[in-house]
Amino acid sequence: MGAQRDAKLVLIKRRTRLEELVVRYNTVRQAEFVIESMGEDFSDYREEDEVYREALIRAKQALSGMGRVQVLDREHVPNYLFGPADTVVALGPDGLAANTLKYLDGQRLIGVNPDPARWDGVLLPFGVSDLGSVVPEAVAGRRPVREVTLAQAELSDGQLLYAVNDLFIGRRTHVSARYRIAAGGLEERQSSSGVIVSTGMGSTGWLKSVLAGAAGIARQTGMLSRERTVAGTPAAAAARAGAAARAGAAARVAAGEAVAGAARRGAAAANAAAEAARRGPAAANEGEARVVREGVEPPARAGSEQSEQMVPAGTVSGAPAASDRAEPGAGVFAWESDSLRFTVREPFPSRTTGADLVYGRIARGETLQLVSQMPEDGVIFSDGMEQDYLEFRSGVRATIGVAAKKGVLVV
Repeated sequence: MGAQRDAKLVLIKRRTRLEELVVRYNTVRQAEFVIESMGEDFSDYREEDEVYREALIRAKQALSGMGRVQVLDREHVPNYLFGPADTVVALGPDGLAANTLKYLDGQRLIGVNPDPARWDGVLLPFGVSDLGSVVPEAVAGRRPVREVTLAQAELSDGQLLYAVNDLFIGRRTHVSARYRIAAGGLEERQSSSGVIVSTGMGSTGWLKSVLAGAAGIARQTGMLSRERTVAGTPAAAAARAGAAARAGAAARVAAGEAVAGAARRGAAAANAAAEAARRGPAAANEGEARVVREGVEPPARAGSEQSEQMVPAGTVSGAPAASDRAEPGAGVFAWESDSLRFTVREPFPSRTTGADLVYGRIARGETLQLVSQMPEDGVIFSDGMEQDYLEFRSGVRATIGVAAKKGVLVV
C-alpha cells in the first residue's frame, strides 16, 4: 500500500468544444448566440461539456486515494517531464490518448472513456468507474499491457518527432510539396500533396482512406489511369511489357482449352478456336477493352497486379511479416507490427518529377529518406496535430523509420 501511495498518477485532460468556444468568444452566452445564429443546436455543446466535467471530477476523486495526482492539460503534454515510474491516465477521447502516448517512454497509459455514448473508445477500454481496480493493478505491474509500434521522423539537424498513428510530410498549405524521396534502393524527385507514413494503429485511419480512394479510382478507370500518366517511365514500360506477356499467355492457354473442347464439338468450332490462338494478346486486349467500355471490371489474371491486394509500385520490402497479417482488410496491419507503410498523395508526373515510388513497407532497420525542396511552409506533423510539427525547409533531410521506443497501453 505504501508503494502505491508513493506512485505519481498523471491525469491528462482536454478542453471541451464549449471551452474552446469560450476562449474565442469570451463567454458562454456569446458563444451560444454565435452558434444558434448560424442555425446550429447549442445544447449538444452544453451536454458534452457537462458529461466531461462530471467524468473529470469523478476521476480526480478516484485517483486521489491511490497516490499523488498531477492534472495536466493536453497542450502542456509536449513539454512535461514524465517520471519513469509515472502511471498516466488519459480522459478521452481517442485522440487524446494517442497524442499522449507518443510523449511517453515506457510509462503505462490507461485510456478512460468519459462519454461512451459519444466516443468509440478504441484506445479507451475503461470507464471512470473502473479506475478503482485498474490503477492499483497497473501500478503494481499486474495488469496486462499491449505494446504499440511508433513511427519516428529525425531531421538532419537532430530534431525528432514521434507518431502513434501517422506522420505527414508536405506543405502547410494546399499547394504541391516538392522533395526527393528514397526507399529500398529507389530514388525519385516528386511533386505531390504530401507523404503519409502510417503505423499499424494508424492503418485503420488516414492510410485506409487513401488506399480506399486509390482503389476506387482504379476500379472506375479500369486500372488504366496509371499507364496513361506514367507512360514514359521505365517502370511503366516494364509494367506494360509484363502485362502484355501475361495477356498473351492467358490468351494462348484459353485458346488451347478452346481447341481441345472444339475437337469434341466439331470442325467449325475448332477453326474458330485456332483463329483466337493466332490473334493471341490482341484478342485478350480487345475483350478487356470491351468490358471496360461497358463499365464492367475485367477479371484479374492470375499473377497480375489486379489479382493481388493493393501491391503498387515502389514497395520496399517483400512479403509482410506474420504480425502484419494479424488484422484483416486492405492495408490494415497489427498495432505491434515492427513495420510502417508510406503512401504518396496525388503525385504529379512531369519531365522533372515522377510517380513510381508511391507506396511501400518500411521494416524495422529500414528507412524512408526525404530531402525537402520547399523554400517555405514545408512541415512534418504527427497524428493530425498540425500545431505539433517540425519545419521541413529546403535542404533538410528527414529520415523516417520505426521508433526504438514503443507505446504501452494498459488493457
